[in-house]
Amino acid sequence: MRLRPQWHSKAMEGVINFNNVIITGSGGDIGGMMFSMLHEAGLAVHAYSGDLRADSAIVLHMAAKSPPCSCDQMIDSNILYLKEVVSYARNNEVKGLIFFSAASVYGGIDKEDVDETCRAYMPSFYGLTKLMGEQYLKSAGINALCLRLPAILGLRNTTNLLSRLYLKLRNNEAIVITNPDRAFNNFVSTANIAHLIINAKLKTDHDIVNLASTGDLTLMEIVMLMRELTSSSSEITISKDKAAFFNISTKKAEREYGFVPYKAQDAITQWIKERMQYDAHRRTI
Repeated sequence: MRLRPQWHSKAMEGVINFNNVIITGSGGDIGGMMFSMLHEAGLAVHAYSGDLRADSAIVLHMAAKSPPCSCDQMIDSNILYLKEVVSYARNNEVKGLIFFSAASVYGGIDKEDVDETCRAYMPSFYGLTKLMGEQYLKSAGINALCLRLPAILGLRNTTNLLSRLYLKLRNNEAIVITNPDRAFNNFVSTANIAHLIINAKLKTDHDIVNLASTGDLTLMEIVMLMRELTSSSSEITISKDKAAFFNISTKKAEREYGFVPYKAQDAITQWIKERMQYDAHRRTI
């Protein structure tokens, strides 16, 4: 699918107009995918370096460390490196910054339709570093849009829930799930994020929005869909244990930024197809 940018009039007040996108973390799984998608859409995209000069630019700050990385690694990447990028943005008159935050900032809450006003409940160390990053950007006084992202459907991740399920299904391993009947949308495709970046009217301010897929499938329905798509023989059983569970409201992003969440089935189907192709290619190398 080719993503087509919709350019905005420079006469629009309070809206950031940009000609260049500078990406931190472009060498990573999601960063590399995002770089290619934005480039194919016709944007001028650059890998971040401290001496890069690009007029009318925004920074897409994707570089981050997450578990199982150590706390020291997460501080170095998620806090100190962010400070370096903010300094670069100030010194080079960057128009704005899009920060890849995480739904992990909400911690272990158990709630339906979690929106941006919900208070965090005992977030992990990783979630805390992302929350600190959001607050640092606000105090820095630069134009920043913080995207609170759930699991991003990449090609190499092995730690988020859907990636762990995928690997078990590919290996025909038994799977135990909790909260099978609750709507699950804690994931988003890279293309869906790219659509937002290309088409959104970015504000000259600090803002926070959730992104996610639609919540029209339960966790059990998603697992069964993945089982079918991978032609797996994995046995699926339901745990009687209780566990905290939340799904994500994207109403603010839809209302204020024109975000259109991909349908859960479409996002999962496309992701499984791409990941299986990627894995098959790796086996031939």
